Amino acid sequence: MMNKKIQVEQNTKDRDKHDTSDDKYDRINEKRGYLIWIMLISIHLIGIFVFCQGFLLTRMELENHSICSNSPIHSSSNNHFILYQSIFSSNSSNFFFDAINKKNESKEKWNGNRGGKDEEEREAGCWIPKRHSKVIILLIDALRFDFMEWKEEVSKGKERNNENKLEVINKLLKEESSSSILFKFRADPPTVTMQRLKGLTTGGMPTFIDISQNFGGNEIKEDNFIFQLKRNGNKISFLGDDTWISLYPNAFLPNQSFPFDSFNVYDLDTVDNGIQANLFSQIKSNNWNLLIAHFLGVDHVGHRYDSNAPAMATKLLEMNKMITKVVEEMDSETLLIVMGDHGSTDSGNHGGASEEELNSALFLHSKRALREFRKDGSKKEVYRTVAQVDLVPTLSLMMGVPIPFGSVGSVIPELFLQSDSLFSYLENQNEEMDDKRQSHLQRLLETNYILYLNTWQIFEYLKIYSSKSNSFPSWKILSLHQSFERNDELFRNLVLHSNEVDLKEIFEKQKQVYLNFRRIQSEVLEMCRELWVAFNIESMTLGSVIIGISLVISFIVYFSYGRIQKSDLIGFLFMILHGIGLFSNSYIEAEKSIIPFLSITLLGTIVFQKWNRYEQKSYFPIILWMLFGFISVAMNFTSGGVYERQDDSFLQFSFGILLPIILISVVTFQYWGGNNVLFWTNIISLVLWWILQWINHLPNYFKLMVPWTIYATCIYHSRGIFNGKLSHQSRILNLMKGSIPLWIMVLGLNGPLLITLFTLQFMIIIYISISNRDETFGLSTFNQSTLMGLSVIQFFFAQGHKYELNTFHFRAAFLGFETMNFYGGAFLVILETFLPHIFVVICICFYMALSKKSNQTRKHSFQLFMGMILFFNLRATMTCFFVFGARRHLMMWRVFAPKFIFDQLFLLVIDVLVLFSWFLLRSKTS
Repeated sequence: MMNKKIQVEQNTKDRDKHDTSDDKYDRINEKRGYLIWIMLISIHLIGIFVFCQGFLLTRMELENHSICSNSPIHSSSNNHFILYQSIFSSNSSNFFFDAINKKNESKEKWNGNRGGKDEEEREAGCWIPKRHSKVIILLIDALRFDFMEWKEEVSKGKERNNENKLEVINKLLKEESSSSILFKFRADPPTVTMQRLKGLTTGGMPTFIDISQNFGGNEIKEDNFIFQLKRNGNKISFLGDDTWISLYPNAFLPNQSFPFDSFNVYDLDTVDNGIQANLFSQIKSNNWNLLIAHFLGVDHVGHRYDSNAPAMATKLLEMNKMITKVVEEMDSETLLIVMGDHGSTDSGNHGGASEEELNSALFLHSKRALREFRKDGSKKEVYRTVAQVDLVPTLSLMMGVPIPFGSVGSVIPELFLQSDSLFSYLENQNEEMDDKRQSHLQRLLETNYILYLNTWQIFEYLKIYSSKSNSFPSWKILSLHQSFERNDELFRNLVLHSNEVDLKEIFEKQKQVYLNFRRIQSEVLEMCRELWVAFNIESMTLGSVIIGISLVISFIVYFSYGRIQKSDLIGFLFMILHGIGLFSNSYIEAEKSIIPFLSITLLGTIVFQKWNRYEQKSYFPIILWMLFGFISVAMNFTSGGVYERQDDSFLQFSFGILLPIILISVVTFQYWGGNNVLFWTNIISLVLWWILQWINHLPNYFKLMVPWTIYATCIYHSRGIFNGKLSHQSRILNLMKGSIPLWIMVLGLNGPLLITLFTLQFMIIIYISISNRDETFGLSTFNQSTLMGLSVIQFFFAQGHKYELNTFHFRAAFLGFETMNFYGGAFLVILETFLPHIFVVICICFYMALSKKSNQTRKHSFQLFMGMILFFNLRATMTCFFVFGARRHLMMWRVFAPKFIFDQLFLLVIDVLVLFSWFLLRSKTS
């Protein structure tokens, strides 16, 4: 008996000694792991930062401002003043020319320091006589062009919720066609509100990286239309989106400014109701020259529901009623402009470069004639497309202020020609104009002078910009400027020195002048679009090299910690094929469909190859592969980002939420039972929350209570992460108890289904990996990592995301918040966007927590994490190389730049998550 007791004690000592040695071994591996992860993160950060320094540069903003006293008519070096008088004298008041003559007689009166503020100049106009002293701008956020275009072929009662609702526009175009005109209004990407407002007021083109300023509207310092109006003594009244106040903090009359918060996209009415409560009293006060009303309801309906939701019909009908009343209230001196800042996708989002997002509407109406309307009854009217940057020079000259210095837009000629037949004759090569009257010639001469003035201003800007930056090729600038000077000389000679008396010949020659100015302006705009970013080749090269080196290091580290298996070559081949595919914009745009094909084919290739080799009689691995394929296909038909149910049936609701919730509950019950009150309370609350949403009876307090209960529970369970005395199994299980309800909630109503499908995919990969001890069907760690990486990308697409800024689910920012909370909302949007990466890494940790062999767990987890980094490092490297090589590609800013940004973010997110997971898997301290 005594001998047995001594033997037990000896065995216990030996086991403790062995555990101690294992613990020391684990701690050595832990430290080595931390060093490797931190080294890779550092290299990735440095490489990406250096590359972005050369790639994502912002456009240089000049401090120069246009002034009334700096224009061709004030220069003593040419005879443009005589040209100006010859063209405008017959239609201009003597008062205007008296003002101009006074400035010529006494230069000190109109020097640059005065800024053109004297009363005479304001009344007459600055560079040309003003045409409108008052303008109302009704800016309807996200007003897509097809929302305004009337569709005669759609019968009443059968139209979509966003069709044929703005009846007043159609009525004015039909009944008052000579005083109404509609354009398709095309924006430049990115289609986010702050950048569009910047383009709509400066006439400049924002660069891709400027989008980062959309959530913190900085004051616009460069020259703009608002500044020019105020500088020249005009009064500006404003109502609506408070973004304007941050962009132009001192521009609006203090007692005539009514800003409202713009970020609460769940609030469809507060801003619009606030505007309408003050709009008509402002119109009647007549104490303004420009009145801006920026409505947000249409945009918020799209963000909250989609572009064809029933609420969209309600909101558009409300806008129709408002526009009708404005038309009734406005006087004959006022020009009304109804426009959108951008469009939206069918899902209601914007930010990218699709046709639906780029095309908004521009409608102008006055009680005076804007044009001689020519209706061709045999043809459906085709609305011309004008660039958004064209509004700035047009509106500036119509209101008698200088064109902002940095504008690259062209005036809209129809508004100065005021004749459909004359415009058609000028724009169409073979068009003949039967009725060529003296009044038409006068308008053509005035328009040509305005085009000259517009082109002169653009070249003044290019001259200063080129002296401070080498963005534009000097030969191109020189060639365009020489063309401009030749056309200027031709124009002056035709007006001042021509003896031509044949009216038809005069028209033809002036048409040539018109076309030349239009061509030059168009080429300048295209040059700006193509060459605005001044790439720093040295930074891009160095960044590419650093990111490439990080990829090589990742390969070396991975294979130095494990033997290379033959089956690894299959996974390696698929990974390389995927990386090469990233060199094609077609592959990138079709990646959502290609990723499931790659993952199904990779898993099937390995399973069948081993099944044939070993002549296995069990078909179970093949059945699992078929199930994996079914799940992959099913994920392609899911869509995240849905937080409010509208028209779905209860059957859809059951399959999308209730059944997945039951499956999740059964699985989790197996691991930590039913005694975790907080976890099951959260699950039941979520189900009740969704049911109440489905029946549209969700009390507001409950809407806020459930998210905050889940947040509190998540924080409570996560507190053990930093407790070194807990085992890594306990830390991971506690984290998952708090996180699963949070993950389900931020994914929206399809969250349970997405979590279930991805979990099943993960379990199949793991089960096949460990199904046979002799590794007959076992997947190598490298192949596991490749499959998991492909599954992460598929999960990302299944959420409804694309490599586009408009697919961020900003609705998630309002879970638990009545109004926009910047930090809380940002956290929720980031969590929702990168949840696939978070979920797969935590699932790996959970899988490791179930393992009973400490050393094997640490080694296997290290290899899996390293394989994930290798997968995303390859994607980031390939995208980086392609962006460098194709930096002038036509699809660069629409396709490749967003893809580049997402791939670099994916890599950094995986880096951080792996480091965090290594911290979770750390050994228990004594």
